[in-house]
Amino acid sequence: MKSALFAFSLVALLLVVTPGPDFAVVVPNALRGRRTGIATAFGTASGLAVHAAIAAAGLSAIILASDLAFSIIKYLGAAFLILLGIRALWKSRRSHDKREPSTTKPTRPLSVGGAYRQGLMVNVLNPKASLIYLSIMPQFLQPNVSTTHQLLAMSAILVALALTWYLS
Repeated sequence: MKSALFAFSLVALLLVVTPGPDFAVVVPNALRGRRTGIATAFGTASGLAVHAAIAAAGLSAIILASDLAFSIIKYLGAAFLILLGIRALWKSRRSHDKREPSTTKPTRPLSVGGAYRQGLMVNVLNPKASLIYLSIMPQFLQPNVSTTHQLLAMSAILVALALTWYLS
C-alpha cells in the first residue's frame, strides 16, 4: 500500500499544482491580504474534504452516473465562477468611475468568512474534484486493503498537498 500511496502522491502533486478554479480564487484573495488568502486556502481544502466524504459514501459514483446531477454541479460551478468574475469587474468599474488611482489591493477587504466560503464553494462545485475521486484514485486502490481506508488516506494526502501549495 505504501508504494501505491507514494505513486498517488506524485500524481496528486501534479494535479494540485496545475492551475484551475481553486488557483483562480486563492491567488487573487491572497493578494487582498494574508488572512483572506489563508482562509481561501482552507476553504478549498475543506471542499476536498467534502469530496472525500462524498466519495467514501459512494455518492460521487451516483453523481457521475447521472448526467443531470453532474450537469447541475458543472453549471452551478460555472455560474459561481462567472458571478465572482462579474463582481470583480463591477468593483473595478466602480473604482475606475470614481477616478481613484489603481492599487494592487482592493478598496474594501474581503472578510475571512467570505474568503473561506469562496474557496469552499469553488472547490465543492468543481466537477474536476469529483473526477479525481472517481477516475484517478481507483487506479491506486489495492485489492487486499479496505477501500474506505485507502480513500481516506489518499484524501488526506490530497488535502495536505493542496493546503501546502496554496498556503505557500
